[in-house]
Amino acid sequence: MNNKLKSMIAGTLVATAAANTLSLESLTNVVANDNQDKNVIMLIADGMSTEALTLARHVKGSDLAMDEIATGAVITSWAKGPITDSAPGGTAYSTGEKTNNKYVGTSVHDTPLATMIEGAESIGKATGIIATSEITHATPADFSAHTNDRSQYNSILRQQMNLDLEVALGGGFNKPSGFKDVEDFNSYYNERVEELAAEGFDFVQTRDELLAYEGEKLWGSFASADLKYDYDRQADEDTVEPTLAEMTEKAIEVLDKDEDGFFLMVEGSKVDWAAHANNTVGIVSDILAFDDAVAEAVEFAKEDGNTIVVVTTDHGNSGITIGSDYYNQNVGSPTRATYEATTNQLKAAKITEERFNELVADATDAQIMSLVKEYYNFDLTNEELMVVKDQGIREVIARRVGIGYTTGGHTGEQVYLGVYAPKGTKLLEGVVDNTEVSEYMQEMLFGEALLKELTSKLFIEGATALNKLEDTTAVLDNSISYAPKVIIEKLGNTIELELYTNNYTLNGESFELDSVMPYMSKQGKYYIPQQLIDLINELNEVKSNDSVTGEFMTDAGSDSVSEEEVITEELISDAIEKEQSNEVIDTNQVIKDEVITEEVTSDIVVEEELDEEMVTDEVIEDGVTTEEVINTDLVNNEEVITGGNN
Repeated sequence: MNNKLKSMIAGTLVATAAANTLSLESLTNVVANDNQDKNVIMLIADGMSTEALTLARHVKGSDLAMDEIATGAVITSWAKGPITDSAPGGTAYSTGEKTNNKYVGTSVHDTPLATMIEGAESIGKATGIIATSEITHATPADFSAHTNDRSQYNSILRQQMNLDLEVALGGGFNKPSGFKDVEDFNSYYNERVEELAAEGFDFVQTRDELLAYEGEKLWGSFASADLKYDYDRQADEDTVEPTLAEMTEKAIEVLDKDEDGFFLMVEGSKVDWAAHANNTVGIVSDILAFDDAVAEAVEFAKEDGNTIVVVTTDHGNSGITIGSDYYNQNVGSPTRATYEATTNQLKAAKITEERFNELVADATDAQIMSLVKEYYNFDLTNEELMVVKDQGIREVIARRVGIGYTTGGHTGEQVYLGVYAPKGTKLLEGVVDNTEVSEYMQEMLFGEALLKELTSKLFIEGATALNKLEDTTAVLDNSISYAPKVIIEKLGNTIELELYTNNYTLNGESFELDSVMPYMSKQGKYYIPQQLIDLINELNEVKSNDSVTGEFMTDAGSDSVSEEEVITEELISDAIEKEQSNEVIDTNQVIKDEVITEEVTSDIVVEEELDEEMVTDEVIEDGVTTEEVINTDLVNNEEVITGGNN
């Protein structure tokens, strides 16, 4: 885990600010119990209905990895109803609280909520997210960003990049959003790649690069948008995109290098997409690919002995059933619905319905029939040919296999829950609420009190908090929608906050906070950590000095006057007396043996005789550092100004 703490160091002979930032570890008194586990891996097959899981098992023809660890079921309701969107569904898992439609890591009150990833990072653990969709899609965003509009992909990305993740793997930076044209988006994309490098990520774009990776901070982007369905990837013999299992294995390898442990979220994103389209083959394709990833996680957990694996989905989708009115009306009683006549027909499928429809977009009737034989191994009837041309291959497949759908949207049924835990460790069992899944992971990893404590410390409404500080003004600049800023003025100091990130500047010098600063654009409210407020409060601790013109800040707000201050004041007094007696000062002579260290704690050695010695009269501006050379030019009859250090 990277330590982003930076300390402000005052410059010698300069009026400047000194502030010591606080680490996240200091924000809470919650201490992990001895029985809490080192690692938690959560895998979410987005939109996976129980009947879809059953269908995938039939097609595989043997047990799934999920079967071995099945412990119960999850109720997936959101704050206002039984049928949830992915955004509030994932937020329930990431925060332990139900929220509104489209809300990502955000409460029903439009305020940010600390997530499992922020909790894990706060106690020194490594963290990662994986998705087969764009990495900024709802579920990965639920764990790594805060917004009340899941479509704000650009702001989500900036939060993810600045969250201090160790691993992010999956699709690209999502669809262009808010850009004039492709060129404008490409420019934005290239800037983000450069920013990833600045944040310490190693950026990889191919399967080979992923498998060969041996570092400790990895961002993998393997497509411009979402990754292919697994069947289509196999049919293409694609060597660029990795499998979900391969991404999971590599993420675990990287994260496991942290001796404090890790939290990893893995999403099989496109089960949901196939279900929305009522694409039976697509559903089976990506449930089986997801199950391979589950197998990787469970295998690691068994070998590690200190890892919990939690597997579920955020909601059902499509109302899929094995059995339909069409099948019953045209085939007959269930006794005739044999494996050969139903689910076994899917074993021959090589590509998804989506890919097939692309292939036959301009095809002749003969070509369509040939392609069906090649990719699904059955012969189309003339009636089925007309159905393909009118409704697509999905309808023919559903009729042949006996699959029914009630909707192209989400559904509210209880869904699969599987948990693997080391022997002697508590299991989550039975029918549970989605928030209870989060509570279980919190309990196992760092204790249930931590996220609430972090929420109160990390996400304070900024404008209100800053207005309460003396001599402080703050102005919001949201002229660039994905990069809003806040400009803070305090006693001549300027702090500039980059919202959606953890970056800020103080008098032009760049620093980082330990948490991101979300911005709820619809409400025009931004949120800052207590760490930043404490830093600004340090700027209030101004110390006056009778012998010095102006004001200066003491390091860490110390009230004592250092030895260096006393010696420097004596030098100033001596120099001023020489000027007042019209003594001639050699402008080529400098103060000798003055030693200044970077930590501003040096001793200053002063020669006993200062005859014809020179002292600079230039007023040194705020922000000058100890490394800068002191100007030796002297302007006649000006008072020499300098300052002490502490």
